Amino acid sequence: MANGNSMMKICCRCKKEKTKSEFHKSSSRGVQAYCKPCKNSMSREWLKRNPHKVQEYNAREKASGNTRNGHLRRNYGIAPEQYDQTLIKWGGRCMICRQKPKDNRDLSVDHDHKTDLNRGLLCLKCNSAMERLDSIYGWALLAESYLEAPPGIG
Repeated sequence: MANGNSMMKICCRCKKEKTKSEFHKSSSRGVQAYCKPCKNSMSREWLKRNPHKVQEYNAREKASGNTRNGHLRRNYGIAPEQYDQTLIKWGGRCMICRQKPKDNRDLSVDHDHKTDLNRGLLCLKCNSAMERLDSIYGWALLAESYLEAPPGIG
């Protein structure tokens, strides 16, 4: 039986006793009333029943520009105008491969995770490659060596 001191809790939906780690956190009660699977299921059901509300919310967010502006300021410390000026200066192209992103994607702000220095605007593929370069010391030299003389299989 679940009690206030226990590490167990009963989900209000499925009525199963589960560990508190199987519930999302709640600022007022410690953990929410529904276990994670039930809460996720309830959320999916609500989204299916209310597609118009989801569309309205997405349209409001897009129209306000808050999503993009907040992301640029919060994560990279730059104003949207700085991003746009750099994008125009480079003709909307990636600073490494010089290609325009496909499917109307924005270019990613490439930044050094150690110094937080913003280095430039990159397409998804180049930004992913830079993450690899940053995370594995000497990766570029190892990859170059591999390509010059692939060891083969078997």
